[in-house]
Amino acid sequence: MQLHHFLFVTALSFASFAYADDSQRSTEPVQVAQAAPAMGTPAPVPAPQAGAPASVHGTLRGVLAAADKGPAALRQYVQRTRMIYGYRFEDFARPEWDR
Repeated sequence: MQLHHFLFVTALSFASFAYADDSQRSTEPVQVAQAAPAMGTPAPVPAPQAGAPASVHGTLRGVLAAADKGPAALRQYVQRTRMIYGYRFEDFARPEWDR
């Protein structure tokens, strides 16, 4: 059998599945696990992190929490997220940490 005959027969066999009789189709509803909430439904608001005031913007919460833990934690956080946020240690360092 030549290649173009093979492809033609294969295409016909797949086409028969695509145009199946409506009586063979399932009428059961399908539930999708990753479905988005319905329009108009408010998204759940996450609870604020411990120690972070609710008025602080989300990107600042991490650096301020690290500053509360001390200079070593702040230095590590700034170093770890430097390419994402561009924070500098000097911008969040406490005056009592100066030597």
